[in-house]
Amino acid sequence: MLKELIKKELTSKDLVEVSNEELEAITKFINENFWWCLSRLELESCKTFERVVNEVIELLAKVRIQKYVEQDFKISPKSFDSHVLKKFVDAIIKFYRLSFKGQVDSDGTVQVKIKGNFRIGNRDYIENTITSLNIIEALALEILGLVEII
Repeated sequence: MLKELIKKELTSKDLVEVSNEELEAITKFINENFWWCLSRLELESCKTFERVVNEVIELLAKVRIQKYVEQDFKISPKSFDSHVLKKFVDAIIKFYRLSFKGQVDSDGTVQVKIKGNFRIGNRDYIENTITSLNIIEALALEILGLVEII
């Protein structure tokens, strides 16, 4: 299944739709191969397989991101990654918008308003307070709905 997806993605000008069912089949294929490898105690083979799978996934992600941008941000809503690709591009655009408008300080932080109580590591964030966060952390937390960049 992974081989077919790669072939379709590389030979098509359009972004290939990847359904949840196809994603599950690929996940099953990868997991079954890992279990087969581990059950035979072929640890070196397992490491090689993992390295190859990681490289393939990384390259496939880059191809899909590039096609998404080249196709004017159009993707089938049925594709498993449609939501994340949109959020990814929106976050990059917002990063540039904040940077060029001077809202990111010299330390790479922005002001955010906390939308609800939560904890990250050993730091508590209290609803309705304003604090500075690293721009990347702020964008991620804004996507999650925990903060609002101001």
